[in-house]
Amino acid sequence: MTEPNPPRQTDDVEEVGKSVAKYIALLAVITASLPLPAALLQALPTYESLRGFLSVFSTLACQLTLAFIFFARYSILRRVFLGRHRSLGMSVVLILSAASLLCMFLYMSELQHSVQRYATLWDSEPSTPKILASADLVAIPNRELLIILYTGAFLFAMAAFMIMALQAHFRVDDRSKRLPTAKVSRQSTKRNQGVNEGQPNHSDEKPSDSPPSQ
Repeated sequence: MTEPNPPRQTDDVEEVGKSVAKYIALLAVITASLPLPAALLQALPTYESLRGFLSVFSTLACQLTLAFIFFARYSILRRVFLGRHRSLGMSVVLILSAASLLCMFLYMSELQHSVQRYATLWDSEPSTPKILASADLVAIPNRELLIILYTGAFLFAMAAFMIMALQAHFRVDDRSKRLPTAKVSRQSTKRNQGVNEGQPNHSDEKPSDSPPSQ
């Protein structure tokens, strides 16, 4: 007797999980490449003399970090999503996301302070667009901090997307590995029960009174 086909609900959930993992991984790649077009399109305010360096340095840092996370993905999975620290993955994602938003906020605040300090040091007109367009690279106050905050905003966001993609892929892969074993065990249990039901029970049979044949 053939068993009915299992429902496809589990397969649909796995397909959705794989699609979500690929989508999040694509977001990580896009975020890693975002500093370059963001600088070219002037999406974020910055010093014109610093814009080219920021675009190249931030993109390079994000791409290297992305490659490292992919290279060390198995070690990250073991340390973050397995064992006693299984719940650490969500905390890491939240910390990275908060760090990205914090870096963006601090960058905008520090840029404003830098412009004000530049106007004070060089007796320039306190016009933000004019200072951002004409300031010399060497004369920019706190340019190192601006570079770190600008790069950190993209880098932490990319890392958060990548960790989420690894976590989604790990859950789908782990579920797909455990399901065949569970199905086989259920089928073996049903088969053993059917065999036991088909065998006669000899414990209730009475012994024969006829003597054994010689």
